[in-house]
Amino acid sequence: MKIEKSSELYTVVYNRLMRNRGDSRYVHRYLEMKQIDWDLWPDDMSGLVLDVACHIPLDAEIFSRFFGVEHIYLVDLRALSRNSLPEKTSFVQNSATSLCFPNSIFDVVVSFSAIEHLPIRELQRTWVHEMVRVLKPGGILLVTVDNAWSWLNRIWDRFRPPMRRISPTELVVWVTESGNMKIEARTGGALYYWGFRPPMRIFSYPAYILDRILNLVSPFFPLLGNRIGYRFRKE
Repeated sequence: MKIEKSSELYTVVYNRLMRNRGDSRYVHRYLEMKQIDWDLWPDDMSGLVLDVACHIPLDAEIFSRFFGVEHIYLVDLRALSRNSLPEKTSFVQNSATSLCFPNSIFDVVVSFSAIEHLPIRELQRTWVHEMVRVLKPGGILLVTVDNAWSWLNRIWDRFRPPMRRISPTELVVWVTESGNMKIEARTGGALYYWGFRPPMRIFSYPAYILDRILNLVSPFFPLLGNRIGYRFRKE
């Protein structure tokens, strides 16, 4: 799913982020980065949706506009203002490693760039298992994570505290060992973090060109992308 800059939907998510961030350059970069997530979305999104560790309900703003989506549940440890929620959305303050929902209830479960922020490997694995547990047979799981194999991430970690990043192999194993799951789509790319901070903005445009190139090939060569993602279907 491509969200063009000229579209009404892009304007809606841009304005929502600007209320939280207030830096136009950062917001445009962030939305370019989000396209790696959105590339996984099927056009026929429908049913009940669960967004795990949502933080800002940006994706819910888009989900709510799918005609077939009945309701979206947002889960995060940090409280969200009820006034900030899009239509057809409810917030539940809950841990991702112990979801308060029964088995096989959701048609779509998503987690975008969140699992790697949990520093304990076994809890990351439990997080993935919980998402598969609450997913219906026939439902889809959309996951993106920072790639532990990426040399770009190793460079970037010099400029911020490193996270507990996840390799493509680990992610696929955790998903498939907890249910009969089939890979339907892959995505990935460099995120040109270089443009996010003022001292490094000189690298912003070259890194943007690099990203356009890497995004074409990184789903097939995971070492090249510092974010990778999968769409799984539960059989």
